[in-house]
Amino acid sequence: MRDLVIHVTHRPGEIARVANAMARKDVNIKAIAGMGMNNQGIIRVIPDDNEAARSALTDANIRFEESELVRALLENKAERKPCDTSG
Repeated sequence: MRDLVIHVTHRPGEIARVANAMARKDVNIKAIAGMGMNNQGIIRVIPDDNEAARSALTDANIRFEESELVRALLENKAERKPCDTSG
């Protein structure tokens, strides 16, 4: 599985700009995450069709990189520790 790392400016409307570019090529976004710092932002997207998403972003002149994702299934093993009431 691969995701697209999209570099944007940290301002209103950037996620919409990316989503609209993908919608024009009928790309569905399966997952999205974003982070902003100062005036820069990064949006990570997992599309349903990587090839169509690449084409959509390229056609819209939106800068991006691709990266491989690693999936892991972890068991929920919460440990209970005794409360220390010695104070």
